[in-house]
Amino acid sequence: MRKMKNNLNGFKIKNLLPYIGLISIIVLPWFFKSGYLFFTDMVWGPNMSLSHWTSGWFYFDLIIKILSFAISISLLEKLFIVFVLSAVVYGGYRIARAFTNNKLILFLGSAFALFNPFVYDRLMYGQTGATLSYGFLLVVFGYLLKYYFKPLNKKPLFLASIFAGFSFWPSPHFAFFIILIYLVFGVLIFVKLISEKRQKQIFKVFKYFILSVLIVLAINFNWLYGVFFGNSNIAQTVGETITKQDLLAFKTIGSTPFETVQNVFLMSGFWGMAQFRYESLKDIKENWGRSFYFLLPIIILGLIYNFKNGEKKRLNFALIFIFITAFILALGIALPFTSKITLWLFNNVPFYKGLREPQKWVAVIAAIYEIFLVCGLIELFKKRIVVKHKQLIAFLIFFIILLQAPLLVWGGAGQIKSTNYPSDWYEVDDLIIKDSCCKSKILFLPWHLYMGFKWVGNIIANPSPRFFKCPVIYGKNMEFGGIYDRSDDRESVAVRKWLSSRGKTDLLKDNEINIGYIILAKEVDWRNYLWIEKLSGIEFVRETKNLKVYKVER
Repeated sequence: MRKMKNNLNGFKIKNLLPYIGLISIIVLPWFFKSGYLFFTDMVWGPNMSLSHWTSGWFYFDLIIKILSFAISISLLEKLFIVFVLSAVVYGGYRIARAFTNNKLILFLGSAFALFNPFVYDRLMYGQTGATLSYGFLLVVFGYLLKYYFKPLNKKPLFLASIFAGFSFWPSPHFAFFIILIYLVFGVLIFVKLISEKRQKQIFKVFKYFILSVLIVLAINFNWLYGVFFGNSNIAQTVGETITKQDLLAFKTIGSTPFETVQNVFLMSGFWGMAQFRYESLKDIKENWGRSFYFLLPIIILGLIYNFKNGEKKRLNFALIFIFITAFILALGIALPFTSKITLWLFNNVPFYKGLREPQKWVAVIAAIYEIFLVCGLIELFKKRIVVKHKQLIAFLIFFIILLQAPLLVWGGAGQIKSTNYPSDWYEVDDLIIKDSCCKSKILFLPWHLYMGFKWVGNIIANPSPRFFKCPVIYGKNMEFGGIYDRSDDRESVAVRKWLSSRGKTDLLKDNEINIGYIILAKEVDWRNYLWIEKLSGIEFVRETKNLKVYKVER
């Protein structure tokens, strides 16, 4: 009995090894050196605070906080990225598993889910939330496909609803993607039951769908409560601060309408690509898009063969409808026709303006591509010549898939490296804690949300609130796409007025927001802030290699 159990465990591990390898070729170099990973939108530090319980990230933050008592934050950050990539790989596996048990096709489907421009762009910019939601979305697709083929087996539907609920946590606007998919699959399954003259089972399936929706709502109770009954940042941001200027700033990119359409078709078009924060896949001009066009015949093959099967034929129409809808919405305001649709949704559909980055609809497009790719591979691997050389052909297809995002390999081709915070940051943190016991707040300057740091070598989100143990007031001004600032909290407004008047307001005199220290990082335009040394009530404390520290007299 023990021998059988060991063999079973060995079999499971053996089957996991290819997927572990798939993720390892991306993350492995990050584990060779201690330190944090600094992306434009993702910055961690030793002081990871717990977000409010009505935040979508609350449960993730809570888990990280608990684990931090046993594991260093820098290691947890790397493990979190492994978790994100694992969700994507598992999502790709679940989609493939809905159609086949062939190990090679299961692996190739997972590889396609991971190595594509959508994942590369979002991950390299540090948008792990969107990447994680994309992974969960793939899982939802996989279970709904399984439920479609056997609608009386409620387990896949309930599993789909659990992952649908999870997908909202890091990116709440994925709700629109999930709603579209659920509505289409709901209609598809009811049509199937009617065509098969199983009307008596329609009510039972309807109850399953209602229950699955309740599961999704229960999983997201915390932030939904904040949106509808409490003070939620999501509701405030969407309702009051997002305008049409955001659509312009975050529109799907392309120098011409044709290029924009091509970008979406190739799972690209991310607005962050134009900021040069990471190496664009388009810089590999000899390969850009070519790898996908090699895969396209297999995708088309899957589409054609599905039309030859009655059950898959209906599925084809549903998937094509989802694809066209997602494609149009992914173009956003980039084209006149799609602009009218996007603006109507923006102005009339509650919370749709929160989806100010329409290119995120590419997540749905990538899922549809994988479904047809898997179906095409199933047909391809039936051919005698392919069966005879299946290992070689599978390797060639994997290599082509890899070339969709080759810069993802080995830590983003070395673009992202493990980096430690400078030692003087720790010195200043200890100094302030010993002197004040964190009874006051730190004002961190320069006043920018994004800026370059010499010790990182790139432009990143301000890391000060993630590092210093005392509460930090820092710039939340994005300064991008014609938008200076979207933050209207009391502290930010007061500091902005103080800075624009060069200290002539009563910010420090009244000190209603309890500023005890000012830290000026010697980065970017820091010399433009040296006027604070001439103000009364500010005492110079210490200067280090990277920081200048001032104390506000009480």
